[in-house]
Amino acid sequence: MKRQRWWLVFSTMVVLGLVLAACGGADEPTDEVEGQPAAEAEQAKATDEPAAEEEQIVEEPAPAAGGDLVYALPSDIVSFDPHTTRETVSGMVNSQIFDYLTILTPDGSVEGELAKSWEVSDDELTWTFTLQEGVMFHDGTELNAAAIKLNLDRVLNPDNALPASRLLKGITEVNVVDDTTLEIVTEAPLGALLFHLSHYSLGMISPAALESMSPEELAQNPVGSGPFKFVSYTPNESIVLERNDDYWGTVPALDTVTFKPVPEPASRSVLIETGEADVVTKLAPQDVDFLKELDGMRVDVIPFTRVVFIHMNGTKAPFDNVKVRQALSWAVDRESIVSNILNDLAVVATGPLGNGVSMYSPTDNYGYDPDKARDLLAEAGYADGFTTKMWVPQGRYQGAEEAAQAVQAQLAEVGVTVELEVVEWSTLLQNIRKGPDEAEWEMLLLGFAPATNDADWQLYTQFHTDNWAPASNNRSFYSNPEVDALLETGKFNTDPAIRKQAYAELLKIVIADAPEIYLYQTTQIYGVRDNVSGLEYLPIDIQFLEKVKLTE
Repeated sequence: MKRQRWWLVFSTMVVLGLVLAACGGADEPTDEVEGQPAAEAEQAKATDEPAAEEEQIVEEPAPAAGGDLVYALPSDIVSFDPHTTRETVSGMVNSQIFDYLTILTPDGSVEGELAKSWEVSDDELTWTFTLQEGVMFHDGTELNAAAIKLNLDRVLNPDNALPASRLLKGITEVNVVDDTTLEIVTEAPLGALLFHLSHYSLGMISPAALESMSPEELAQNPVGSGPFKFVSYTPNESIVLERNDDYWGTVPALDTVTFKPVPEPASRSVLIETGEADVVTKLAPQDVDFLKELDGMRVDVIPFTRVVFIHMNGTKAPFDNVKVRQALSWAVDRESIVSNILNDLAVVATGPLGNGVSMYSPTDNYGYDPDKARDLLAEAGYADGFTTKMWVPQGRYQGAEEAAQAVQAQLAEVGVTVELEVVEWSTLLQNIRKGPDEAEWEMLLLGFAPATNDADWQLYTQFHTDNWAPASNNRSFYSNPEVDALLETGKFNTDPAIRKQAYAELLKIVIADAPEIYLYQTTQIYGVRDNVSGLEYLPIDIQFLEKVKLTE
């Protein structure tokens, strides 16, 4: 678990199924806390021993110090302003600097962080959060209910047009009851609210920073309350953080963390092999067997919920024809990609939602049938095929570039010529934040793992008509009124059975409409030096590093 465990821990189903119940009393802390345990204090009062004549000076233990952790990332950070963050590399870095009302745990459940406990009203519209006391931002500003309201109001303000606002859809008011009590009012019951509040883009920024800095300055100068403080940033080279000795929770063991953006998987493998990095993420599957044989390191293969898929731009011919989209889905041999490219360190995707996400239901993805693909292309008027272009992010997803080459070859077998363009990640992000009139992509390979671990965040942003790019992640420009209605049912409902049924129905419709080609569900492959301990993996693309230690 992250930080000092003062909080309630809710499993996914308990959160959603017992949402009407008050969520009072917190667990006892597991770490040593300041002061004597109550029983020992009473015993000390009862003793007849005289007090020592000399004054006893008890020194506070110094925070554990543990060197510099070098962590290799697959791309550079985009922004240090969490409210503008859309991707998990920035989320990984920012999650060390900022605190959140709630956080996810390694088992996929949600627990409080800044929120010590909460309860919801009988009509399921008012959430009351009791907050941690004594929390300070890195600049010395107090983190209280007013500070959290300022952050959430900034996100909710439509004039700011912040990406994080999508997470707070349905919230109508944020009210300060007192310094340690915050109230959130919603227009309808929100089944995924606690999960949404854990998203990496809802970190709490110092009010002093919000009031004194421009948006451009906030993107370069993060001021949070988390276990690590910002030191420096050299674009495309390094991000350096240092331990926050005054952290209110578990003070980190590490002195510093240095993140290094390394887009090429082969280069990341070299860094962990030579010991120039302590942790590397997104190793290439073909490197795993070799690296496992090396002394001084290990390879951790972690189940993960990310689905890698290919958008087809439904506003451009021939992808505005459902038979063309279905044909391309039938033309892809996913089993071959998983076996030959990913070395079976992934599984064939059953649809857009990964196994392990809250509200997941298995679906029947397209099989491999090139003859059916050719027949559908002929029915659509493309018996001779066509030529198109696919954008692929460089080094971003496990096996993605090689998988794109395999898809290219497989589509060529049914007469479709695909030109591949591999694009650096931050450049790709800039180019795909466009609406249908400006969008240049025809096919676009991306991946998605909901950073809330709940279906609403992924499916609503990916398929609702209101979320066409650039508003959100619907980059196929897909629209289906029946799907929109089911998405609304899933979002504005707290009954897990109703939510899961709505998502199961819409997944079948989406797969039939085929706005995307679903390829595979990834694992996370990490290289870790043997002197690294305490690294915990979440079901999202983020780790919390304050419990990590380095040994000689």
